Amino acid sequence: MIVCARCEDILPGMKDDSVDLIVTDPPYGISFMGKDWDRAVPSVAIWRECLRVLKPGCFAFVMCIPRQDCQAKMVLNLLEAGFDVSYSPLYHVFASGFNKSMNMSKAVDKRLGAEREVIAHRDAGRGLTRADKRNANEGFEAGHMVYAETLPATPEALVLDGSYSGLQLKPALEIIIVAQKPDTRKYRRSDVYAMLGGKYAYWYTSEVEVKDETESDRKKKAKLEEKWGREFEAGDIIERRLALDPTLNDEMILNRAEVLWSRAYKDSDITSTITAALDDGHGITWLDDGRIPCDWHTDPTRRGWQGKEGSPGGILPFERRPKNPNSHGRFPANLLVSDDVLNDGREYETHYGNTEASGYANGSMFGLGAKGVSMASKGSFSRYFSLDQWAIANLPESVQRTFPFLIVPKAAKKEKNLGCEGLPEQGGTAGEITVRGNTNPVCQTCGGSMIDRGAGACQCKEPNWKARNKPHRNAHPTVKPLKLMSYLITLGSRPGDLVLDLFAGTCTTGMAAKTLGRDYLMVEQEEEWCQIGKRRIDAVEAKLC
Repeated sequence: MIVCARCEDILPGMKDDSVDLIVTDPPYGISFMGKDWDRAVPSVAIWRECLRVLKPGCFAFVMCIPRQDCQAKMVLNLLEAGFDVSYSPLYHVFASGFNKSMNMSKAVDKRLGAEREVIAHRDAGRGLTRADKRNANEGFEAGHMVYAETLPATPEALVLDGSYSGLQLKPALEIIIVAQKPDTRKYRRSDVYAMLGGKYAYWYTSEVEVKDETESDRKKKAKLEEKWGREFEAGDIIERRLALDPTLNDEMILNRAEVLWSRAYKDSDITSTITAALDDGHGITWLDDGRIPCDWHTDPTRRGWQGKEGSPGGILPFERRPKNPNSHGRFPANLLVSDDVLNDGREYETHYGNTEASGYANGSMFGLGAKGVSMASKGSFSRYFSLDQWAIANLPESVQRTFPFLIVPKAAKKEKNLGCEGLPEQGGTAGEITVRGNTNPVCQTCGGSMIDRGAGACQCKEPNWKARNKPHRNAHPTVKPLKLMSYLITLGSRPGDLVLDLFAGTCTTGMAAKTLGRDYLMVEQEEEWCQIGKRRIDAVEAKLC
């Protein structure tokens, strides 16, 4: 469902504990592109309402730019509202950001009224000069930003050449703040017994294995024998179990057979994340579904450690088996990479089991042969954190076939405009100098821009103005990538769950939820974005049918 209204007006009417996951890209409080809706981060009151409607133990994934002040405000408001924010954020890394710093040398020349000498025009999208492209018989492609390379015109500007205002670095990542609604529910033994349908009689709470391999093990074994007044063998297992069935007793048992100690049943509190997860599946994240696919291959020429029998002369008196990597991929990290941005040109090979690649000749620490098979993967460093590979492996085949744009780092034009085919284009055509989303077009004759009146300003008598970017039918300035929202929804929910986005924009969250079989509630105050969002979700539904 898409609701066109302010979230402050919608949230109070929602039921308590009715939402399974919040995924949202709220205002950052930086007045982005001069927009009024971005003047402040969401208030504590808004987050308190979100906490109320979220089910106990459930999560909220909140987008934020990496600016320290914005992060601090967002986190403090979430904390004051009652969320648990004691988690590492996720970092989405991409290569398509652009810097917004003021070039101080150019700014000084502009203020002093000095005209800078233009020595070249460059296409920021490709890094090629106009001459380069002319020699290659290529024209400038629409959509690439063109800028002029100039020289300082005054001594004052020359001193400051290469400097920029503040520390406005090129953005290369987005931060996803992780917040959880604390689960204050309590569970007693009788609750768990009923929850499990009376199928399980005991709740196991501790386990001790008797060992005698080291001097420390033997001391612990002696203490156990003194405590229980009997002898134990290496490998014996002592367990404590609490009775769930009120007709049974609490017990300490040996090897699931002999009772060492017993006492009467007591309906005590056994609240834990485990009991909450058994109750309704909340308070957890589905991290195996977020594993990053990896092309494991086996190499029978590489040997892992065999263990005790293969250890010559007792040099390795302990057993160690080769590690067994999960066939579904690498465990999720708090870093998500798009567009292979960590590729430094080298190929990295990771091995599981101790091999030559780990610095152990012939597969053992001392250059001695041993049995076992190594597993390995190869590729650039990006593969450890590749959101692109996750999307290819986990999104429905129909989505992969019909939405090839899913492999791009940020939301591409095709992804933004999906379902908007009947809407007028916005963002600039010939003759449109100031249009929504594009207020600084570039002259296609000389490469100078309209607003940058310093270096690079158009010097032509009859400028041929074109928008810097290709026109869009979806002109929303901050459209999120579908695969990123799909990843977050997969981590935090199951099919049939309700996903809420209280700052929905053009409903990328809703598109991802629909694709993955979740229910969704998208709240957006701008009618234009709501209409585009509806078209986009309808287009997804049509593709999936």
